Amino acid sequence: MGRTPRPDQRTFVTGNFEIRSYYVQTLVISRYAITVVTCQIKNPTPKAMEASFAIQLPMTAFISNLTIEVGGQNYTSLVREKEEARKIYDTARARGANAAVVHQKERDMSWFRVDVNVAEQDEVIFYLTYEELLQRTLGVYQYVVNLHPNYDVLDLYVDVTIHETRNITVLKTVKTPGGELFADAVTDWREGPHTARVQFDPNLHTVIDTSMVSGQLAIQYDIERALDAGDVQIEDGYFVHFFAPSELQYIAKHITFLIDTSSSMLNKIEQVKDALRHILRDLHIGDTFDLVQFSTTSSRLGTMRYTGTAVRKAQKFINNLSPFGGTNIDRGFQMALYRRRPPLRSGNFPQQNNVQHSAGSCRRYGHPNDPDSDSVVGSTEYIPGNIMSHIIIFLSDGKPTEGIKRTEYILENIRKRNRGGAAIFCLAFGDDADMDLLEKISLQNKGRARRMYVGVDANKQLYNFYRELSTPLLHDLDFQYSLDAVQSESLTNRRFYSYFQGSELMVSGKLVEGYSGGLRANITGQGRNGEFFMGVTDWNTVQPPDHDLLDHLHLAPRPRNFIERLWAFQTINDLLALEKRATSASQRNSLRRKALNIALENNFVTPLTSLVVVQRDFEQCLDENNQVEGEGEVPASGDGSGDDAKAKDEGEVSEENGSGKEEVTKPFPVGILEEKNTIHIVDQLDMPQSETQGYIHRGPVTMACGTSWSLWRPLWFVSLFVLLSFRVFQQGLPVK
Repeated sequence: MGRTPRPDQRTFVTGNFEIRSYYVQTLVISRYAITVVTCQIKNPTPKAMEASFAIQLPMTAFISNLTIEVGGQNYTSLVREKEEARKIYDTARARGANAAVVHQKERDMSWFRVDVNVAEQDEVIFYLTYEELLQRTLGVYQYVVNLHPNYDVLDLYVDVTIHETRNITVLKTVKTPGGELFADAVTDWREGPHTARVQFDPNLHTVIDTSMVSGQLAIQYDIERALDAGDVQIEDGYFVHFFAPSELQYIAKHITFLIDTSSSMLNKIEQVKDALRHILRDLHIGDTFDLVQFSTTSSRLGTMRYTGTAVRKAQKFINNLSPFGGTNIDRGFQMALYRRRPPLRSGNFPQQNNVQHSAGSCRRYGHPNDPDSDSVVGSTEYIPGNIMSHIIIFLSDGKPTEGIKRTEYILENIRKRNRGGAAIFCLAFGDDADMDLLEKISLQNKGRARRMYVGVDANKQLYNFYRELSTPLLHDLDFQYSLDAVQSESLTNRRFYSYFQGSELMVSGKLVEGYSGGLRANITGQGRNGEFFMGVTDWNTVQPPDHDLLDHLHLAPRPRNFIERLWAFQTINDLLALEKRATSASQRNSLRRKALNIALENNFVTPLTSLVVVQRDFEQCLDENNQVEGEGEVPASGDGSGDDAKAKDEGEVSEENGSGKEEVTKPFPVGILEEKNTIHIVDQLDMPQSETQGYIHRGPVTMACGTSWSLWRPLWFVSLFVLLSFRVFQQGLPVK
């Protein structure tokens, strides 16, 4: 850590746990962040007590390792496919072993929690590693770490290292745990033009109640930009290409706001109105807009060009929005997509531009053949070369209750009606919104979905979401890499509907085996004045950061190189998004299998995999016994000679072993990160039957490879009586 822990100078009330140290180490290498949280908790009381380690994870992060040290034992983690992990769990239960099941669900924000019983005067150490790819939004990358210790903290320390291949031009801390009280605890400095450090080191000995330090540490940064094709980094057969050119002219847009005004919006509609009024004042010259409200019925303002007169008419429409009735999502989209014009072909444009267009994702406003031109305020003359983006922002707080309600029918109707190729961005307002439906609508229509929190800042959340989409710079981008250098099937998403100001596009992939040298590519698309082209040459290839930067982190296993992990991280997310877009079961299964294999290879906890917490020598025992990954299941007890023989062959301890000779036993998982929200392990001898509903019981436990439970039992009751659970809560993440 490069820091001496502060000495203990405080006295705690008897009965409380104390966190001896809570350290967060983060290394951000070219936007890819690896975070290791180390938490040391001591039980200072004269009796065994349950200690909890909880942390709020970023919405896009993948857990890659969990290690627990307690009672002289070391427990690490393995990642397994969900079905296999469930079999391991069921086998452990059948044999009376410790087991627990929880998983990482698809969520916006989640709590990860582990509860362990710690013996008197003993301590437990948790090491949690998670990884994420930082996204550029509104001109900055933001790294956020959540600090919510459950107990009094003796020593709290956060150390963030940021290393980029270009000069770091922006570095600021925008949020501090404890607010202004601990603002002076943050220090930042540069270690050369490409490296920045931020540390949060509060002096907690001067604070009576350390719960005041809870909150978020949010760091924003950005790097030097230019009008170029970006940087390409290559290492060990993998590459990553970052693209975020500056100094481009914005493309005018047609934006439709599709607003849910059903009765459930009664306490939310005023914030939506306030945000829409602000948005209308921030449109660009040349933009057009429309407003559509839907509940049981629907109505629309009509397409308006951005002028003072149009804004005043729109404000009257907004003021009259009043919640009533049910939620007819299908009818709302029917109105929003009504009479959208068909795709424009190259023949619609001046021949000298030689512009190619794809599937109508761009449109020119004011064309004489535009069916909406009669409702546009102001001139409708044809303006050559003026390409227009079509964006729909859809906001709803509930599920469809009127009209067509089945998800597949709603999706099919939207696809058929969206012949103009509009990009649909969805906001799920509150916990009752149908997030699954909104995600599918967005992913099948070139957009993305996000959840909004219900709160006093809801208007700001909607406004900031609009700001991310307010300035499109490029359209229909296609990244084409030389086939002699890149394995085309390995590429992450390389086609993008839009490049918005303040954002960044990223493509990663594998190189052809044996290839060495720089990477060449062509980037094509549509700009403000027609065709856009930019070439990637050897000049764009830069040396990746030194992966020895990872040495100071407590990583198990240690990443081979960050570009490979970045590729794996993004590929899994792309495949899961494609699965939501797929319309056939065979396509979905194929995409899930690909994502699963990559997750297993890289030890990522995803919606398809589970984290199995085991003893340190579990993997060695897997090789020796070949039980868990072999075919068949272990019976709960030996009911026949065949079963007994099988149990003996698989290393099961025999209760009737008269020789007293120890037989090799099988260690079992003590926890699995899988689907249920909360599952505890309790000893059925310690709780009355009336209190054990919803709990998983266990009997005698085989915990050590090569040692029977009978020898471990006394030590376990002194050092560890396991109560292990992981909790994964779905919560809405505020739109930033």
